Amino acid sequence: MPRNAVPRTWNRMFPHVSSVATGPDSTVYASSLGQGVYRIIGSGEWSTLDENWPEGATVNRLLVSRDVLTACTSKGLYLYRGGCWEPTEVAIPAYRFREGEGGTMLAATQYGIWCRTEAGWLSWAYADSAVYDLLYLPQFLIAGCERGIALYDRLTGGWVDYALRTAVTSVAVYRGHVIGVGERGQLIVGNKRGGFDMYRFGGMFIMSLIPKGREVYVCTDRGLFRLGPVRDNVALLPIRLGFPVADADWIGDTIVMATLFRGIQWL
Repeated sequence: MPRNAVPRTWNRMFPHVSSVATGPDSTVYASSLGQGVYRIIGSGEWSTLDENWPEGATVNRLLVSRDVLTACTSKGLYLYRGGCWEPTEVAIPAYRFREGEGGTMLAATQYGIWCRTEAGWLSWAYADSAVYDLLYLPQFLIAGCERGIALYDRLTGGWVDYALRTAVTSVAVYRGHVIGVGERGQLIVGNKRGGFDMYRFGGMFIMSLIPKGREVYVCTDRGLFRLGPVRDNVALLPIRLGFPVADADWIGDTIVMATLFRGIQWL
């Protein structure tokens, strides 16, 4: 797909895109608010992926893991295989799916973190709390939770909770700092002193963080930014402005953006 191109066959009746994920052969998957999931192939043709789709489900996040499209929805975790959606044992609202080395699978849900075991999907941690995001690192697991941020040390097998005055809906790591997004759109940055500082950027509402290599991209109601340092603080460096960006993924060096009012945008 060329840069700045918008597929001519993308249905303009569905401009409100909340999540995107890219797959093999430049395929783009998109969720349109209240309208399910769509597939756009490299030529720009789109189709609806509605076979066995749960009626009334809302997509929280889409992602492609090992070439399998996964939908975290208000009615559970679903996989798209063989031309239809397959439900998993996670039949509660799911917000994030992560797969680590060795095939370990984790899901952030309305009722804590679930883990895929030989016996199937089982509740693992924070069953009494919503967990909105997970980041799987070589030594740590970072969770954005209803009550703040939690870190799991994979070497010691213990959790450390950082209670904040807000739920944390998205997490990432930038230059050794754990960062997150608060439910009121604020940026939360670990200060390496055992706590977190909160930042607001002129009333801007931050929606999510997208780690990409060593960089972290920031989706906001004013556009897409990249996180950058300014001395001891952080700055938001503009990438594309002018409309709310809810999510982003990449096809090579091309950024594919989910926008809330302008459909899918390529950069």
